[in-house]
Amino acid sequence: MSLIAIDTQILIWAVKREATPGQEPMIEKATRYLEHLDKCKDQIIIPSVVVSEFLANVPDEREAAVLKALEKRFMVIPFDTLAAVHAARIWRKNSEGNPSITELLKAGSFTKAKIKADIQIIGTALARKADRITTHDEGLVKSATGHIEAGPMPDLPALPELGFPRPE
Repeated sequence: MSLIAIDTQILIWAVKREATPGQEPMIEKATRYLEHLDKCKDQIIIPSVVVSEFLANVPDEREAAVLKALEKRFMVIPFDTLAAVHAARIWRKNSEGNPSITELLKAGSFTKAKIKADIQIIGTALARKADRITTHDEGLVKSATGHIEAGPMPDLPALPELGFPRPE
């Protein structure tokens, strides 16, 4: 049994069942992945920073219901003091000696605010002793290097319909 942190895009694909043009196959892949984690009895955590990103496009009148559905299905983990300590250490280490982060900033690929949000996600995962972060975000993967395993969902065979619940 593993503890897996999930990033925003996977929630959007699996829970909202939304994808940008060309990413439609990711909806089924993300659904299969979460069902696989359930079948393996892995625990899924959602850092509160991810919840914030997920709720950003939810109308005010739907926010409470969507949040309730997320909290019922997943362990929503706050960005607490221990997570803040981990995030600060990562920020210092990455800003001092991680050329990939420096290159991302110089190239304008990612903003400092986005990198800080990614580091907060990593800090939360580390504070809870997660085994990995599942993400398709290149910047998050680069920021996590040397701290925690992070990477995309694996390719999994289709499973029988398990009826993954969607928030209403």
